[in-house]
Amino acid sequence: MKCGKQYDDVKIWNTGKAPRCQSCNGVILSHPVYSHVGIYESDYQKANDWMSRTELVLIVGSKGMYGTYFNRRKQGTRLVQINPQSTQFDDVVDLNIVKESDEVFELLS
Repeated sequence: MKCGKQYDDVKIWNTGKAPRCQSCNGVILSHPVYSHVGIYESDYQKANDWMSRTELVLIVGSKGMYGTYFNRRKQGTRLVQINPQSTQFDDVVDLNIVKESDEVFELLS
């Protein structure tokens, strides 16, 4: 986004199209994901808790490991990556699907 403004209201993602900034009309990115930073301590703790209880992690389109969430997964958690490109996850996943995510999810629907 051009102006760097941050939007915290999750409702902007439920409009059916890419949300745009009211100030600069730039496309709003999901800040914690695209900046690789956990902004809110409570959300960071929640993510760690979820990872510690999960049985399956889908890694979709990520370029690499961000933060410590990944290391918090419980023993035996299965890891599946969907990405047409090679990533840092290639050597640690149980299943590596080398395709575009849209193509994979279309086949599953």
